[in-house]
Amino acid sequence: MTRYLYDSVNPGAIPSSAALVAGYADGRYANMPAMAARFPHAIRVSIAVRWTTRAQVLDVESGNATPAQAVTWCTQTMADTPNKQLTVYCGMEAWPAVRAAFRAAGVTEPNYWVARYDNDPTLPAGAVAKQYIGDHNGYDQSVVADYWPGVDPVPAPKSSVPQWQTVLGLVLAIPEKVYETWISGVGWNNVTIFGATFGENGVPWCVIFDWDMFHAAGLDAIVPKTDNVNNFTAWAKAHGQWSEYPSIGAWVNFGNGAHTEIVVGFDADNVYTKGGNSVQVGAQDGGQGNGVWSHSHARRDAYVTGYFAPRFADGICPPTADPADPRGGKAVTSWRPPQSTPPAPKPSPAPKPSPKPSVSLAHIVYAAQHDPAAAQGHTSYKAEVLLVEKALKAEGLLVSQYVDGSFGSKTIAAYAAWQRRTVPGPYDGIPGKTSLTKLGNAHGFQVVA
Repeated sequence: MTRYLYDSVNPGAIPSSAALVAGYADGRYANMPAMAARFPHAIRVSIAVRWTTRAQVLDVESGNATPAQAVTWCTQTMADTPNKQLTVYCGMEAWPAVRAAFRAAGVTEPNYWVARYDNDPTLPAGAVAKQYIGDHNGYDQSVVADYWPGVDPVPAPKSSVPQWQTVLGLVLAIPEKVYETWISGVGWNNVTIFGATFGENGVPWCVIFDWDMFHAAGLDAIVPKTDNVNNFTAWAKAHGQWSEYPSIGAWVNFGNGAHTEIVVGFDADNVYTKGGNSVQVGAQDGGQGNGVWSHSHARRDAYVTGYFAPRFADGICPPTADPADPRGGKAVTSWRPPQSTPPAPKPSPAPKPSPKPSVSLAHIVYAAQHDPAAAQGHTSYKAEVLLVEKALKAEGLLVSQYVDGSFGSKTIAAYAAWQRRTVPGPYDGIPGKTSLTKLGNAHGFQVVA
């Protein structure tokens, strides 16, 4: 990665987009407070021109510090900082003399930021930065190494576990179960622990689950933070990370933006995934996923649109089926997570029936007594009345246009017809417990007080 540093006596002259800037900690051009004000989010490097000033860099040139003073700066002024975390700036011509001063004193050499205005952004061996453009529009420009000790944060030690494997382990460890709550008259509420981690709840959360897994692995910087399948698909295509082939840890786009899950395995014919906002195999969700579950799909099924294959920061390509994977992995025909000796299979418990939505008798009676006389379209308890109206429609007693959540005159007449079928009377269209319970039993809701 090529990085550029901009330094100037005038922070306002440096391009506002600069991510790495340097200013002066002392002397007539001291400007670090102004540099911090203009570049609050950039990496800022402090330069001292006097050997008695604490800073990240000491400027060794005519009128500033000398090579001998550079040794003293490192051993006295900055004695509490290892020399390998300090930097001395000097011209290429003075560099041999500076190095000789440290060697003569038997002192560990610091890092070197050298200057030669030759418009050649090539880092010399042994230097951490090179200033190759001088006084261009009021600033100097340097090329900088990928890691500058004492300036950049100390990189975390590399883990022996590949990052894709960390993500896979986190995905596989999530218990497969329902994570949402059923709300009567509304349905599953899309409120989960995954939405809380992401910072957005009450919305479809399949992409949120994918992001959470990378976030938990400390890898959210390599994936876009979005809750939309089409958004991450566009991002992947724009960043050269889109594939027609599965790979472990990839985010699969199902149904051209309808859903996503994370790839946990594949073979020549199938892709195996696990994801959130989904349903257990064989379950019916009525258009709503409610938990985290595993699935398999034929790789060539039209429902499988393609894959976002994240480029892992450690540079290790996960198992991939892509013969031209830009991450450098060799394609394999199949890969499944290794398993220890499987436990003896346990008999599957009988599935628990989904909780039935509830309808309050008191609410329905109130609606039947007040909605007809109110303004057109008035609703008292819309969600519960809708359940009753849908049941009446299924019985052939109410036409679709009046299934609107308002217990109006058409619904009264339809309910009266239901009463004539099921109870000895009265047939006034005002629900009673017996007739409403029979309607609920026939159409999937329970009656409460």
